[in-house]
Order: sequence, then C-alpha cells, then structure tokens
Amino acid sequence: LAAGAGLRAAMDASQKPLRMPQSYSTYAERHELFKLFQVLMQDLVVEMPDDPLQFLIDKLELPSDIANLPKIIINGPPMSGKYSLSYELAERLRCIHIVPSKLPEADATKFGLKARKLLKEKKAIPPGLWAKLFMTRVRQKDCQEKGWVINGFPRTRAEMLALQAVGVTPKHYFSLKAETKTLEERVPGKLIDPRTGDVYNRVFRMPTSSVVEQRLVRDDSCTMEDFRAGFSMYNINSPAVDKSYEHSYFELSADQPFNDVKSQLLLALARPLRIDEPRTPRLVLFGPLGSGKSTQAALLAERYRIVNIACDELVKQEVVAGTPTGRAMQ
Repeated sequence: LAAGAGLRAAMDASQKPLRMPQSYSTYAERHELFKLFQVLMQDLVVEMPDDPLQFLIDKLELPSDIANLPKIIINGPPMSGKYSLSYELAERLRCIHIVPSKLPEADATKFGLKARKLLKEKKAIPPGLWAKLFMTRVRQKDCQEKGWVINGFPRTRAEMLALQAVGVTPKHYFSLKAETKTLEERVPGKLIDPRTGDVYNRVFRMPTSSVVEQRLVRDDSCTMEDFRAGFSMYNINSPAVDKSYEHSYFELSADQPFNDVKSQLLLALARPLRIDEPRTPRLVLFGPLGSGKSTQAALLAERYRIVNIACDELVKQEVVAGTPTGRAMQ
C-alpha cells in the first residue's frame, strides 16, 4: 500500500502534460495492456451488447489470449493458392478456417436459410447477406477462442464495406499476386479431395499423405475460360479492396513454390503489429567498424527525442570516475 501511495504521489494532476512514472508504462508494455484495451473496446462498440460489463468479463474469461488472436484474410486471383495457404495457416495457428462457399450450408440462422434459397434459385448472394453470414460465424465460440482465417473474400469493395459494417475486420490482410502465365499453368492441375473437399494442385501443392493423394480427382469444373473470367473480375475489383485494407495490407508473390509463399506469410505474421500506444522506444544498433551505427544512433536520437547511449562513452565515464567497474575495464 505504501508503494502504491508513493507511485500515486508521483503523478501531479495539476501539472500538464501529465508525467507518469516509468514503472507505469513498463508494466503496461510487459502485459500488453494497451493492445488488450484496444481489442476489448473495438469488440464492445461493434457488438453493442445489452450488458457491456458482463460482455467484457466474458471476453476476459476466455481461455485464449484475446489480444493476440489471429484475424486474417488471404485474398488473390484464381489459382494463386489462397485456399491452400489459408488451410495450412489455420492448421498451424490452430484457428478456424472459414471458407465462403461453405457458409450458406453451415449457417443455421435465418441468414443461412435466405442464402440457401437464393443459391437454389441460382441468384447471387448480396454483400449485406454475405456479411451477416461471416458475422454469425466469427461470433461463434470456436472463433472467439481460437481466431480465424478467411480465404478469397471480400471480392469487391461493396463486400468489404459490408464486412466492415458488421465488425469483421482483419488484423492481417494478405494479397497474393502472380503473373497470368504462371496461374494458367496451374489450371489443368487443380485436384479435389472428394472426401473432405480440400483443394490441391499438381503444379503448386500436393498432399503429404499418399492415402489422400490416391483419392484425389481432377476438378472438371475448373476450365481455362472460367479462370480467365475470374482473373479478369479479380483485376477489376482487387485494387479497391486492397486499398481499403491498407493499414493491415501485406502483398505476397504467388509466383514462387508453395512453401516459399508460406514462409513469406509466416514471416509477415511474426512481425509485431503497430498499435496506437505510448511506448518508450528502446533500440540497439549493431554493426562492424565503420558501418555508421554511431551516426544513425545520433540521427534517431535527434529525430525521436530519445537518449543516445554510446558504449564507448559509458566506458570512458566509468574509467574517469574511478569506479570498480572502470578500474576493471582499465
């Protein structure tokens, strides 16, 4: 209690700007409190529950780390490998793989019923209804506890805006890019597992299991004409969709072998996301003699108004002061 009182006394509300003790921000950084509050507040204003306090309690009682749950969209043209990448990523992260084509059949709500009726009548599902299907799915318990990966959606800006309106927003949006010729070469090799519906490709990705490989059949519904039509529509719509996700956007080259693309994706996910939080910058610059690390450190210190600590200066100070450490160094 005395320690707490001392910390409170260190903050003088009458003095502006308000100066917080370093221990406050260090504690918040260590426990990722700013990220946690950002996630909680975002979920709260999106879902607008009748009992906000109980909603927050339920969120905090989830067994998983809600501040770091994966919320990922992988998009790209036909034959770019977005299904395969999202499937393997979901397996690796142990989160839920959401496939748009499976949502209408799996949804037991009125939205699923309406979507199935439209498909039966060979009518397109409008963006608003698609958004409701996704909203219903990501709010289910498994997605709330494990996170999710969506592949191949949204396809248009209207669908993106509809998703945004119901609060389905990714932390990472991956856009796959590849040359037309590369993708055309993959069309004849598209294979389907009739038991699971999983997608493979003779050129791009084959299953590791020989049992699965033996039961694969060619996807006869995938023709060159269908590919070119889909590729053309993707090129028309993708610039607007990609731009809408610019704050979470990552571009990956799908011209490479599958494992190389997957490695790029995992590397991008390993980078910490930038969030709006007060952080105390702590940088360490390494480099060989003459690499310019002292110059860069000085420029960074000036630009961001942080303290530049030079190792050689610290050594000199200790030696001049005659401290035990300085004498040992000498």
